[in-house]
Amino acid sequence: MRVAVTISFDNAALLLPVPFTSMHSGVPAPPVYPHVELPLPVYWPPGVALGQGKFTASVKAYGRTIALQGHNLGTLEPHVPIGPPTPGLALTLGLSSKSFNFSASTVKMDGTPTGAQKIIDLPMSVCSLPCSIPGGYCDHMMPPSVFVGLTPGDIAAGRAAIGIGTFMSFVTRGNAKLGEFFGGQVRGAIASVASGAAQVIATGQGTIGFSFGYPPLAVSVGVGFQDGKPTSVGVGMGPGGVQYNPAAPEGQRWQTNAPDPNDPAKQQTKKW
Repeated sequence: MRVAVTISFDNAALLLPVPFTSMHSGVPAPPVYPHVELPLPVYWPPGVALGQGKFTASVKAYGRTIALQGHNLGTLEPHVPIGPPTPGLALTLGLSSKSFNFSASTVKMDGTPTGAQKIIDLPMSVCSLPCSIPGGYCDHMMPPSVFVGLTPGDIAAGRAAIGIGTFMSFVTRGNAKLGEFFGGQVRGAIASVASGAAQVIATGQGTIGFSFGYPPLAVSVGVGFQDGKPTSVGVGMGPGGVQYNPAAPEGQRWQTNAPDPNDPAKQQTKKW
């Protein structure tokens, strides 16, 4: 699928199911009622300041930075309650979210897959109750001139992210940020496996694997291939990892990597 990139100058809005309207808790009452959300710039300063906004540094379109995989407008998106404001509004603002679900894994900018969104086909997830809504989109403020292509694996990964993220936000009473975390992790895992498998099929070598979580608590699993055959299995957890290579000589089949205690910037390798 061919999709125009989203630049920092574009505007993001909630369109579905009701334009510019999401549901949030009043706390203590009413339990759920409508809030108006007006369009916001994709480059939303509070989200960028907290690291939720993901943009290129050197690659630009129309002189503007480009949204990357995992971009989220993030915290403090204005919500105007249709009714008297309540203490719940502070929670709504703190947990606000409009996040990308899709990315082009084969088109990397500054080393990161390019974010992708398109009305109806590739929606963004937006905070709401009883769960996040895959109804957000970005309106291009300039005539699109830069496009990226999404593979079937990219689309499948994004849809899985929507499903998992929506479910988790429902379980956690509409916490879109937690839903975004799980959805994003699933999206990244599927995209990583699909990308690795494509490389192995095309060249006979590479790694098929994925990671879950963020350093230093990330867990990663991977299978290495040479000449189309699996040659190693790796499992990583925390700052180090363990790899098993059945083709290696006896006494060197197991390997672990960890920061050198004398120089944390270097990796220390041990084999047995």
